Amino acid sequence: MFSIRSAWDFLRERRPEVEWYRSVWFAKAVPRHAFILWLATRGALLTQDKFFAYGSIPAMRCVFCGGDCEDIPHLFFECTYTFQVWSTLLQKCRLHVRRWSWEDTIRWLGHFHGQQLRGWVVRIMVVTAIYVIWRDRNARMHGDSPHPESVIIHDIVLILCNHVNSFSGLVLSPSNRWFHQS
Repeated sequence: MFSIRSAWDFLRERRPEVEWYRSVWFAKAVPRHAFILWLATRGALLTQDKFFAYGSIPAMRCVFCGGDCEDIPHLFFECTYTFQVWSTLLQKCRLHVRRWSWEDTIRWLGHFHGQQLRGWVVRIMVVTAIYVIWRDRNARMHGDSPHPESVIIHDIVLILCNHVNSFSGLVLSPSNRWFHQS
């Protein structure tokens, strides 16, 4: 008997679930934000290191810090500009600030599964930050003027607050009061 499920099972290739699956794809994530994080975890974002390897550009230069490397780990975690963004966001979420690697971050996100508000907020914050950093990077690559870290942080916090405030049944408490302010 034909069904969409049987067609899907016939067409797709079954593979074991990757450890980062639930960190990227979760119920309250904004799909376009999760998609950018998914591309990043797969190494599929078109960063300058890929263009350089293809010979499309003569040299690499990070659009944020001016360094001579732009790959996924540098762009999101090793760059001084994005480290400042992460530091501020983690402080706002009352989390320990430290230098992370790409793999550490994905592994760390795995600790925030479940239905607790804090877990949702941390996962949404990371997914949103990756998306906004990538969006700003692309804007700069195509000629837009640079924004200071404070503007990027404000965008991330505003998106996060609006998204979390849309959750049904969110009760104002001292621990989540900052979500209601932008």
